Amino acid sequence: ADDPFWQVKPGDPGPDNQFDIAVYDRGALALQALRNEVGDDTFFELLKGWPAEHAHANANVGDFVRYAERVSGRPLAALFDTWLYEPSRPAAPAAADAGLAEAALSARSAARVERPASWKKIAATNTVHDHGDHGHGERPDRGHAVHEHH
Repeated sequence: ADDPFWQVKPGDPGPDNQFDIAVYDRGALALQALRNEVGDDTFFELLKGWPAEHAHANANVGDFVRYAERVSGRPLAALFDTWLYEPSRPAAPAAADAGLAEAALSARSAARVERPASWKKIAATNTVHDHGDHGHGERPDRGHAVHEHH
């Protein structure tokens, strides 16, 4: 629980954390929890319908929660609160309900897990985030000019 990754709330990360990798990774975990809760058919219906319903408009997390509840016919506010607004790792029952423990165990026990074709690009993106060099290898501690962004 002391891990900074779990302290960032993806639904409201604040200005200092809005681009933190935890926002993206925990957001993905929230979507997986939603998928496990509502099933594949409803999940993909949500993904297809959401952009169509909100084309050329603004929307926020609350709008998506209400939309997901309407389409799925299920109460989902607690699921989203757990995964998006709690500054801690979801409790074991929430993770188990999301199927994440089984997925992790399955991945670990597999003899060889094939990585998707996009893995190399994802790993490179995470490296850029970790090193802050934007993929150019230029960092202030290496004697290169520092450009401030305002």
